[in-house]
Amino acid sequence: MRSLDTSILVALLAVILINLCYAKPLQNKPRKIDEILERSKRCADYNEGHNSEEATANPRYRRRPADMDPRDVNCDGTSDSGFVSSRQFRSISNHIREEEGCEYYVYDAQPKNPNIQDWTIGYGFSMARRSTFKRLLPEVNYNDVRRGRTPITQEQADRLFINDLPSFITTARDLFTNFDVLRLDVKTALVDGVYRGEHVSTHRTVSLINQGRWAEASVEYIDRDDYRDAESNGISGIRDRMDRNAATMRQYGEDLENGKFVEDGETC
Repeated sequence: MRSLDTSILVALLAVILINLCYAKPLQNKPRKIDEILERSKRCADYNEGHNSEEATANPRYRRRPADMDPRDVNCDGTSDSGFVSSRQFRSISNHIREEEGCEYYVYDAQPKNPNIQDWTIGYGFSMARRSTFKRLLPEVNYNDVRRGRTPITQEQADRLFINDLPSFITTARDLFTNFDVLRLDVKTALVDGVYRGEHVSTHRTVSLINQGRWAEASVEYIDRDDYRDAESNGISGIRDRMDRNAATMRQYGEDLENGKFVEDGETC
């Protein structure tokens, strides 16, 4: 009996030793924050002269390179709006980030408008929202950033943006009655407009969209002063951005008329 027990013990020890020698060590999944910091390093090292004349003239004026493959921030769970799928959230997020560009130093979003000083940072975050900035970035000195003495990092810009985006998606869903079943490109265009403050409940564009009058809405959408005055206010890129959104509305209306498949229907 003792000999049998010894044999069993030896066999068990052999199995343990084999597992220790050949089993692959467990690897922890890379943390998202590490991915964000790596992206920040790649953005900081990138030659910003590829992006804009302003970046070439001013080394502090950094934009997230448009030709870089964006790594998605983790948009599940608390980062998800709850009204679109995680896939849609990431798509909308990436689109707006590309449209906005990312500024690490504070800048005036309307540099040629004598009536407005719109101090902004990150992905279009208004520095007028002092309390929100301090709540989300407690490690940063607000006054130093506001006065242009200190930049924020890519991770901090992402933090500001991801905090805000779900509320803009919620606002778009409240404004547009059929938002849940709209095609993803249309949802994206509408959220982009809400993000810029272009859609409010009293605007005729919103009413036309809710009536399904997409062609008229696309015309009404750009019939506004900030579109007409974009170049004189030093924000000519806004016209192109709004033109793209208007084209999406117009195309969607044409697809509806032609009976094409126009609903996405993927919601959480």
